[in-house]
Amino acid sequence: MFAVLLLQVLSLAPPAPSEPMGLDSSYQEAIANLAAKKIWPQEQIQALSAKTAVHEQTLALLVLQGTDNEVRLAALLGADCEGSAELGHAFWRRALLDFDSRRTLACLLAPQTVPQEVFPALAWLATDADRSLEERAAACARLIDADFIPCWPLVAAMLRTGTASDQKTELADWARKGRYELPKRLLLLSLQAYLQRHQLPPTSFEPNSAWKIQEEVIQQLASTLHPQLQEAWLSPHPLPQSWLHLQQLDSSEHAKKARSLLGIQ
Repeated sequence: MFAVLLLQVLSLAPPAPSEPMGLDSSYQEAIANLAAKKIWPQEQIQALSAKTAVHEQTLALLVLQGTDNEVRLAALLGADCEGSAELGHAFWRRALLDFDSRRTLACLLAPQTVPQEVFPALAWLATDADRSLEERAAACARLIDADFIPCWPLVAAMLRTGTASDQKTELADWARKGRYELPKRLLLLSLQAYLQRHQLPPTSFEPNSAWKIQEEVIQQLASTLHPQLQEAWLSPHPLPQSWLHLQQLDSSEHAKKARSLLGIQ
């Protein structure tokens, strides 16, 4: 059963990076040495940030095969890479297949751009009841970064978490653990950027404000986004393979929720 599920999830992931033509051993060694330290000075991170194609290939390999520290350091060194490049693919792939929250968050947030081919993987993460709210919120935040605002109903439910109007539903099925600032901050950053891109007024939402105020601001934000939500979102054409694979997945509740989030019938 687990093997079948793993194969299904793998079908949503971007392809693994191709076998590198050559790796920079000195670059690898420098990363390993820094990863072994307790503190990573900003100047050393800047000095080791990927500057060549070989550096990116080296980082892609570390993202998929490195230790915990190496993966998280690679996310810093490869930050702002193109989401459709091989290094970006490595980050998306590791995020989808890794169940460590810190590594998953690091990989989800590293790429600068979010190609439509990874929407199914993000939808899968966002609707995964076994994931932390932080991971699910980060997946939604990246969809918003790609202007996929139809995920708003799920985002709104996440923002309401912990308030008087919070309800555990089939959609909002995450554990309530009493600490919700991080997932709400992740969503807030992406929402503010979305509002700015579309020349809409910024939101005054504050995760640490009183519950009543949070609820009021969420309502205001919903009104602001209403015209955007009324516009039909067109699926990519032709559909990337990952979308076709999600379309063909089994009829599990998780698969249904992921398809519903993307509007896949």
